[in-house]
Amino acid sequence: MKAKSAARSPTGYATFETTLGRCGALWSERGLRAVVLPERSERALLARLRERDPEAPAADPPPAIRAAIEAMTAQLDGRPTDLGTISLDRDGVPEFHQRGYAHARAIGPGSTLSYGALAERVTDASAPSEWLKNVPDPVVIFATATTR
Repeated sequence: MKAKSAARSPTGYATFETTLGRCGALWSERGLRAVVLPERSERALLARLRERDPEAPAADPPPAIRAAIEAMTAQLDGRPTDLGTISLDRDGVPEFHQRGYAHARAIGPGSTLSYGALAERVTDASAPSEWLKNVPDPVVIFATATTR
């Protein structure tokens, strides 16, 4: 994990290497706030993280976030990992989206579910398109969870 400072902070971000490339994680004291998948450059990756929270400092992740990063890295390496135990900070996320995230996270490692079936669970047939547009945590929410 690459952090630009050694300070621990209740909020912060760090970048980390995966088989897909360098990713980023943004957190608060309540949990993981966002995951950014590889961008075309480190600069673009950092810009995406700063879009989510311009004030968050680069920092060493606290233990729970470090464990989340290790779990996401394993998942991206092709090792099914239960990401459902990662604490997420959903402050400001509409209830409708939270409901969709909860259903997607309940699918389980290595399992699949179609978007249509997921929509039925959320109760609105158009639900996936509404909350998939701006999924802030694609690795945590959808890693090997859904199929088209």
